[in-house]
Amino acid sequence: MAIVTAPLLSFSATGTVADAITYSRRGGHDVVLKKPSHHTTPSAAQAVQRKKFQDSAHFYIFETIQPAARDAWRRLATYHWGAASGHNVAISAMTGAMTEIPDPSFAIEIATLDPPEVEWTMENVTSNDPGDEVGDFELWCGRSPGLLHFVEKVAIVGTKITSTRFADEEDNQFWVIKKTDRFRSGIFKAW
Repeated sequence: MAIVTAPLLSFSATGTVADAITYSRRGGHDVVLKKPSHHTTPSAAQAVQRKKFQDSAHFYIFETIQPAARDAWRRLATYHWGAASGHNVAISAMTGAMTEIPDPSFAIEIATLDPPEVEWTMENVTSNDPGDEVGDFELWCGRSPGLLHFVEKVAIVGTKITSTRFADEEDNQFWVIKKTDRFRSGIFKAW
C-alpha cells in the first residue's frame, strides 16, 4: 500500500511506500529512510512499567475530578518541580511509589477540622480501595507553597490521615504529605 502525498518521481515526495520506506523532508532536505520495525510484544519489565503508568493515569483522572486536588498537584508542580505540569508530577510520584510498594496510598481530598488540624482521605492507587498503607507519612505545612516545613509523622487510621495539635500555627494553610521522600499528595490549601 502506498500513501504518498506528492508524485513519487518528484524531488519532494513524502509518505510511506509498501510499508518499507518513508519519504520525508527534514532540515530542508529530502530524505528516504527504511521504515523501522518494532517489536509488537513488550518485555516483562516494559509490561510492568506500562501497567504502573496506566494505573497512575486512571487514578489521577479519578482523583482530580475535585478541583482542589487538581489545583494541589498544579501547586506542587509550580513550587517544587519547575516546568512540569501537575499531571506529570502526579504520575511521576505515583509510578515512583509503586516501585517501593505495589499499591501505595495517596491523598484524594483534604478537610479542615478545627484549625490548625487537617484530615486527608487516602486511597490506594492500583486497587482504588480506601487507603490502608502501613507506616508513617510525613506532614509538611507552611504559610506559602514554596516554604513548607516538616511538622510530624502520622499513620493512616481508618482510611484517614489526621494532623494533631502539634501543628498549632493557624497560618500554616498549605499542606502536603510525603513518605520516603516521595510526595503522596499535591500541595493542598486548607483554609
